[in-house]
Amino acid sequence: MSQKLNVALLGAAHVPAILKASDTISLVAIYSRSASSVEKLVASDELSSLSQEARSSIKQYSGDDGLQELLKRDDIHAVIVALPISRQPEVILQCLKAGKHVLSEKPIGKDLKTAHEIIEKYEKDFASNGLIWRVAENFAHEHGILRASELIANGSGPLGPVLFYELKMIIHVASGKKYHATEWRNVPDYQGGFLLDGCVHAAAALRVVTADAKPTQVVAFKSLNRTHVGPHDTIVAIASNPSLTTSPHGPEFPQPSVAPQGIGKSMPTGNITFSFANPRTPEFRGPSLTVTCANGVVRLEGGKAWTVKVESEDEEVKKSAGAAASSEGEAFPSVGVEEEVAQFARAVLKQGDEVNRAEPRGALWDLALLEACLTSDGKLVDLTKLV
Repeated sequence: MSQKLNVALLGAAHVPAILKASDTISLVAIYSRSASSVEKLVASDELSSLSQEARSSIKQYSGDDGLQELLKRDDIHAVIVALPISRQPEVILQCLKAGKHVLSEKPIGKDLKTAHEIIEKYEKDFASNGLIWRVAENFAHEHGILRASELIANGSGPLGPVLFYELKMIIHVASGKKYHATEWRNVPDYQGGFLLDGCVHAAAALRVVTADAKPTQVVAFKSLNRTHVGPHDTIVAIASNPSLTTSPHGPEFPQPSVAPQGIGKSMPTGNITFSFANPRTPEFRGPSLTVTCANGVVRLEGGKAWTVKVESEDEEVKKSAGAAASSEGEAFPSVGVEEEVAQFARAVLKQGDEVNRAEPRGALWDLALLEACLTSDGKLVDLTKLV
């Protein structure tokens, strides 16, 4: 393999991140279902940083025959798959069978059955051959989210164990606007519509930040409030992790001779709200996650940028949190897409030994949380049986 990774892009996402990683990635081909879509992308401002010679060297492919022709090229080492949700698993397997490394868009599949099948196929037939498959979940690579996870330290740091959390993701998707107007999103052939497509991001944030305190059980209700974002646009849920318990904390205090019921160990619990339906809420493109620990609170706000704040009366906690304990909090730019693409390239090229934050089984858990919420209808769902 050359010093650079020759990449084919299937779809229209990730172009800026690919170009930014030009020290390790060469974009040599672009594929779409229609020839006009490829031509439009190659001529767009997204590729304006390339010279005319470099732009014209990008080979264009379209249709089923075009994909097969692209995958036959020995000089293409890897593909980035950013196609409609329902089509991706089939294409991922095609790419792996052709001997290509794969970075595919989230969610990992339209449902858990599909996701399990492709993971098992990959682990059985392709992983042992050295082929890399990663799922492009940018929230798992955001520096702000990783900082929040670092502060909580899976309950082992000064903040202490997680007691409970609140996760919200509320986005206004106006009818006919950019993301709603996309045909496969407008009339989805997969469960949950925008809830599945968008909220796996928030699920990933919860997974990364809370680690072992992430939920193992969930009870949820779904609803439809605005018909243009069907089949459902809102989820409210209560989650818990009964496999973890936390003893009471705080200063010693004399207990009554007969202790009230409930004193003893407790489990981390959480409130979750996902909504694409609020017509009066300004468009919000990231989660709001508040995690309450034994010795303080971590607040994470995200979107185009990220802010992490720590609130505590414990001086040791505030000292260890540094800038995050200030009134403004600690700010981070949004770099998740760039990081996931660059780290994928470095992994294929065997440059460095970074933590893999794009494991398919991590993305499987994100999908499991969403599917559990969408199918619960007020009944308890055991997430451990889904993954």
